Amino acid sequence: CNYSIRIPADYPFGTYKESAEYAAEILQTRIKKACGINLPISDVPTEHDIALVYDIDTYGQEAFNISVGDGNVVLTCGSKRGPLYAAFGFLEEILGYRFYGQNSEYLKGKNTVSVDSGYMHTEGLNTPFKYRHTYTRLYLNHKYYGAYDGSFPDSYTAAHITGNWDGMSNIM
Repeated sequence: CNYSIRIPADYPFGTYKESAEYAAEILQTRIKKACGINLPISDVPTEHDIALVYDIDTYGQEAFNISVGDGNVVLTCGSKRGPLYAAFGFLEEILGYRFYGQNSEYLKGKNTVSVDSGYMHTEGLNTPFKYRHTYTRLYLNHKYYGAYDGSFPDSYTAAHITGNWDGMSNIM
């Protein structure tokens, strides 16, 4: 396979290198699981890339766009959680993953992936919500249980939740 996952070589002010690197690792792990290939991660362009690119002016902190052209996939994203949302968006829209909660994901059986040139998908622009959250915790025997309790670090991002409240006391 002549594809790689490309992260930026330089990071614009207000972006997080760790976020892009983690998004690349998420892509690498899930693509290997879905297709059986281990794509290298690099900041050097190759013949064909799945590239993470920042565009803060257009996508703010969390929005993203997936576009396909000339044999490349470009995940253009905002600054904060944008790379992570773009990675999970790609996995959902292109590979068919579904993320339901902590350690609960489903993959519609895919071994090969084909996407038409010109494909485009955007999420997060003009979202009417500043804060998205599902409160799904159960308190039982002096312990909290929930779909998104932090033991699965990707769970909030995969579910497109922008924050985490640990109990109602934080808002009262």
